[in-house]
Amino acid sequence: MDLRKLSTPYDGPRFSRLCVQIRAVKCRNRCRHCYVSAGTVPFEHRVSATDILDITKKLSRMCTRKKNVFLFLHDDPFDYLDIESVIEKLWQKGFRSCLTAFPTHGAGILQWDDPSRRLRQLREYGVKTFQFTFHGLEEEHDWFVQRKGAFRKTMEVATLCIAAEFDVYWAVFVNTRNLADIPGLLKLLDQRSGENRTKLFLGTWTHSGSAIESEHLRPTIKQYESLPSALGDRLPKVHTEAYWVERAIAGDIAKFPRWQRSSLELSISETGVVTHAHSDNDAEIGKISQPLEVTVAKYLRTRSTLRTILAKRDKKALRGLANRHGDAQSEKVHTSLSAVRCWLARRRKSGGTAHVGS
Repeated sequence: MDLRKLSTPYDGPRFSRLCVQIRAVKCRNRCRHCYVSAGTVPFEHRVSATDILDITKKLSRMCTRKKNVFLFLHDDPFDYLDIESVIEKLWQKGFRSCLTAFPTHGAGILQWDDPSRRLRQLREYGVKTFQFTFHGLEEEHDWFVQRKGAFRKTMEVATLCIAAEFDVYWAVFVNTRNLADIPGLLKLLDQRSGENRTKLFLGTWTHSGSAIESEHLRPTIKQYESLPSALGDRLPKVHTEAYWVERAIAGDIAKFPRWQRSSLELSISETGVVTHAHSDNDAEIGKISQPLEVTVAKYLRTRSTLRTILAKRDKKALRGLANRHGDAQSEKVHTSLSAVRCWLARRRKSGGTAHVGS
């Protein structure tokens, strides 16, 4: 079937879940683990609000339910000039799942003429939660994101969001430099939260692309466990890379990333190039200027994402990846996803081409 001749409404393959990452925005931060080339393309040449809405509309025809269409705007949605227009129109068109939570460093919000009023307006469009990420107290955080004053501005915006009665999710990323900051940082966040329902995450960043250059900042299990016992259940259970290598070689895929085969994950760059979301391979599979159905068809033929370890036949590929690129002696802490991404990054650096997943 020639997908370019599809009739309207869409009658091609349908998916239970659609995820699209649109790297069409901008970010003032230059986080040391971040793999995106933030801010390299002028706004006037980036994917527009109209493009975003058009993409979402087309995707909805491919999904069984609108609430299963997820749209993620990177790098920081509120550094995107048209973000309020996008949020409003998505809400009006019924795409509730695209709007509930937004990660941000907040500097873009501080540029608004009346941030408190405009934040409350976002509540009417279904926004419920803001996530704020910290890499230590002020000195360490500003060093990590490479922007002086970033910590102070993020705390200022978080306070505005709490006052506007949003839920706030604190993400605290641990590295070898900020271990001593963690207790004081958590105390500060608790004080700032007040009675607002606040969640806290302690963990290490996951691996993507050039993040391998920051791998020396990943703590060992001994360093991680040196965090004060007073933190209690705030410290999630972690494993070492050696643990994940052993699991992979043994063919134990139960704790590795799993995703529905009927899902679709696309990543759209700031210039409109479409690639696999979460993929170890940034090969272009389409452009937004082309029929989206053609791009989806190519995605189905070439799908290879980091989150698609689903079946027995994947065990062989995962075992080979761990054998060749895993460090069976490493005591550095990893999630299963960050371990796989680390192996893929090493494989890519060495010029390997094998894929994980189907």
